[in-house]
This record gives sequence, C-alpha cells and structure tokens, in this order.
Amino acid sequence: MSKQIKYLENTFNLLIGSIFDYSFFAFPCLPEIRLRKAQVIQNSSIRTILNFQFDTPSCMLHFSSRKYNIKTLNERALESNLNYYTRAENSANPLICQLSDVSHEDLYLLELELSETEI
Repeated sequence: MSKQIKYLENTFNLLIGSIFDYSFFAFPCLPEIRLRKAQVIQNSSIRTILNFQFDTPSCMLHFSSRKYNIKTLNERALESNLNYYTRAENSANPLICQLSDVSHEDLYLLELELSETEI
C-alpha cells in the first residue's frame, strides 16, 4: 500500500468517519434518502482515495474498501450502536440503564434493516 493511499485512508477515517461514528444515534431517525446521500458521499471519497473510476459499482467498491477497514454507513452505525449498548448495559447508572432499555427496539430495527440489505 502506498504512503499516499495510507495518508488518504487515515484522513478519511479521522474526518469523515468520525462524523459518521459520532452521529450513530441519529441513524434510526433519518429518512432513507438522507442515508443514501451520506453513503454516496462516502463512496465518492473512497473512489478518490483508491483511484477508482467514477462508474465503479458500489458492491465492488465496498469489497475493495474492506481491506482498508472502511465500512459502509450501516455497518458503522450498527457497530457503534452495539458498542454503546454493551457499555450501557454494563453501566451502574440507573438513567443510562432506562435509556438503553428504551433504545433496544431501535437497535433491533437497525439490525433487521441491515440484514435485509445484505440479502
């Protein structure tokens, strides 16, 4: 892997990836069109980083980006939600425990949606 690709990958993960990672809690509330637009932005960035043609299919793009540990937005959101809920379940704070119980339904719906898109 060239230094330029490594640099661009790190820049992507620090700038764009962190925005998506810290907004994971809003994903269940966003309309599908907004999520698709955000995925298009991420796909365009990945195409630029990996020097792919503009017309490269998304499935091929996602497959190639896996070796650089770049995940789709749904995968990032699911991973962030799972980390959050794991920490919330282990928390001793009663307010956090109540909030995590209420939000389990949103996590289930996100997992269900992700499994349907992968089929």
